[in-house]
Amino acid sequence: MKQRNFKEIYDAIYSRVGKIMEARRKAALRKNVFAFLITLIIWVAVLMNGLKYYGPLMGVGLVLTIILLTIIINKINKEYKQTYKEQVINEIVKQSNPNLKYDYKDGIGSKLYAESQFDFGWDRYHTEDRIYGEIEDGVTLNMAQVHTEEEHETTDSDGHTSRTYVTTFLGLYGIITLKTVTPADFMIKSNSKFSKFKKNRIEMESAEFEKYYDVYSSKTKDLELRQSAMEILTPETIEEFVKIRNMFKKAVNVRVCRDKIYFRIEVGDIFEPPTFKSSIDFEMLRRYFLIIDVPRMLYEILIDNILVMYGDKGDKEKRNLSKMSQEEKEEYLKNKKAAEKATEETSYFSHN
Repeated sequence: MKQRNFKEIYDAIYSRVGKIMEARRKAALRKNVFAFLITLIIWVAVLMNGLKYYGPLMGVGLVLTIILLTIIINKINKEYKQTYKEQVINEIVKQSNPNLKYDYKDGIGSKLYAESQFDFGWDRYHTEDRIYGEIEDGVTLNMAQVHTEEEHETTDSDGHTSRTYVTTFLGLYGIITLKTVTPADFMIKSNSKFSKFKKNRIEMESAEFEKYYDVYSSKTKDLELRQSAMEILTPETIEEFVKIRNMFKKAVNVRVCRDKIYFRIEVGDIFEPPTFKSSIDFEMLRRYFLIIDVPRMLYEILIDNILVMYGDKGDKEKRNLSKMSQEEKEEYLKNKKAAEKATEETSYFSHN
């Protein structure tokens, strides 16, 4: 799993949008403070001079003022948020992979989320910040932020019922569609205390990996499915999953099913613009870049073993070429051409 130099990417982002975004952030902050101060001054004036005349209306006035202030601040922040996502997040996506596109208003449908079988039900579903396109030739990505919630209903001693919503998942979810179809259908999920009692669990040869993850086959008695999981999840591969867990302090959930790699990672509410610190803070943008880079990491981890076991010759060669420098590619193609010519000559002389 190759790690890219984020400093170079950050410098490119800063040179293009850094000054613009800091000016926008400071302008939004000034407007927020100004709106709050004006509201505060009005209320101090009313309290000092009009309390005896307007006492009964004070409560209503306070509520209306709070509502008005909230509307004003939300409008200011909405404009700043839109600019931030269009300028900063969009630029990070481009720097991550020029073939990817970003639409902060769009998301990924609940039916596509359900396909993964990570969750089996929720009461509220929200999605935004869609990123989509090709990771490499013929391999597509569709991912977005997803927020699922469960409804909890409680009744007090007087019989009054209240409803609250509890977050069950908030983070990044996506689907990578491969060119290669495999017989595999297995899932890698966060470690559970009760997982060792499940019959479809596959034991892996790494104590470090099993501290954070469990691997399940979709069918308990299907030996072919279990074997395909073991062939793809080699010791080197599962070591990379541990690295991702250590990077984010969260385990990434993955399901490999035929030509799909489903994934999700609980990274919280992402891509939101800061108001009280720099909008182009290095560590914050580095974290966003790493989150956007998760599908590439997973693809790099899994694809080599998938191609070795199930890919055709052409796909394997393209994959090997993608890892080479320009000089290495030229040398490889030169040697390949020479080998093909030698084969043709041998074939010609053997027939004559």
